[in-house]
Amino acid sequence: MDVQMVDVELERFNMNKIGLEGDLEHMMKLKPTLNPESKIVKETDHAYIYDHKSARVQVVNKTALFILELCDKNNSVKEIIEKLSAMFPHISESKLEKDVVTFITDLIERGVVTF
Repeated sequence: MDVQMVDVELERFNMNKIGLEGDLEHMMKLKPTLNPESKIVKETDHAYIYDHKSARVQVVNKTALFILELCDKNNSVKEIIEKLSAMFPHISESKLEKDVVTFITDLIERGVVTF
């Protein structure tokens, strides 16, 4: 199986895992929002996310915090990726896409972010 095929399978798996039917193109149009029950505490170079569903705390870096702050129901997943791409021009958009989709999928699974 080539790398592209594995990425397509991973995308399908991630979306099926969170109950989204369709393809990556559909997910790119969705506008995630932070669950009001989730709490974010910002520090200088990182932040803490209190996950209400599992009562866990997760430490995230500045980039993850930036993504979380863009989950405000105003930015689509595609727009979040585009903004990150402008911040990190040395990273391919396909790499950013894969990382952002995986991160947002994880946040949805844990109830931190919704659509």
